[in-house]
Amino acid sequence: MKVQGGKCHGQMIARTERFEIRTRGRGSYEITDNVVRFVEASGLGEGIVTVFVRHTSASLVIFENADPSARDDLGDLLVAVALARHTVRLLRQDMRLVTATNVAAIGYGVLTPVSALTPMLINNGSWVLATLNSLRPWRPGGGAGAEAGG
Repeated sequence: MKVQGGKCHGQMIARTERFEIRTRGRGSYEITDNVVRFVEASGLGEGIVTVFVRHTSASLVIFENADPSARDDLGDLLVAVALARHTVRLLRQDMRLVTATNVAAIGYGVLTPVSALTPMLINNGSWVLATLNSLRPWRPGGGAGAEAGG
C-alpha cells in the first residue's frame, strides 16, 4: 500500500476516534470542529466519515453549507412540537374533567330532588376548573408544568 497526495492506493484504511460532548440538557450541539480535527489528523484526503451517537434519545443532524440560523429554526420547530403536545394533553385533561363532572351532576340531579340550579353551578364550576388547569405554566426542557416525556 502506498499513500500519495493524501490518497491511499491498495487497501482501505480505517481509523477510529472517540470524543464526548458535555451537554446542558436539551438542545443542539455543534460537533463539526471535532470531526474536522479527526479528519485532518488522519492525513487522508478523501474517504467516508461515519459518526455514531451512543445515546438512545440523541439524533445526528447534518446541515451541509447551511445558514447558521438553520440550527435555530430546527430548535424552534422542536419547541413548537413539544408545546403542541403539551396543549393536546391539557385539552384531553380538560375534557375528562368537564365530562366527568357534568355526568356526575346530571346523575345527581336525576337521582335527587334538587333545584336545577345545582347541576348548572357544577357545570360552570367544571369549566372554571378546566380553565385553571389550562393556565398551568409550560417550560420547555423541564421545571414545573413541563412534560417529562412523550
